[in-house]
Amino acid sequence: MRSEKIGELNLLLYDGIEEMPAYNFSRYNFFLMLDSGIGADIDSIAQRLGNMFRLSKSGKHEKYEIENNNLLQSFVFIIENTTPEHLCFVPWIHSINGERIVDLSDNAVKETLLRISQGGLTVGFIRKFLKSIKKKLQMKWTHSFQN
Repeated sequence: MRSEKIGELNLLLYDGIEEMPAYNFSRYNFFLMLDSGIGADIDSIAQRLGNMFRLSKSGKHEKYEIENNNLLQSFVFIIENTTPEHLCFVPWIHSINGERIVDLSDNAVKETLLRISQGGLTVGFIRKFLKSIKKKLQMKWTHSFQN
């Protein structure tokens, strides 16, 4: 575990998958999948529109429909002020000011993210933390496959 102070909040974070509950890891992977597959920002929308243009030109109607649905989901995320990348962070939180985080339902994750964002959590902090976690996971998987 590692401790981080964000404004007046003391966060205790899992520092690796070995210490994190299995359900937390599943929720992290779910949000990660949403982020990598759909996204929720202007870049994601631009990418979807470009893909849709190419697919319409090539007559790939089924794939076009999938891209269209993903584009609509990106808009929903933006309208709901939800970013899967940011939601990925919440399952890594063990506790806030000593209070365990056990509810990882969609609404609870959003509420937790709002609470710590109001306390001073930044996009930069989330990205730095997630990058360090991804690096650890890559090293673990690389090491596992080498053995």
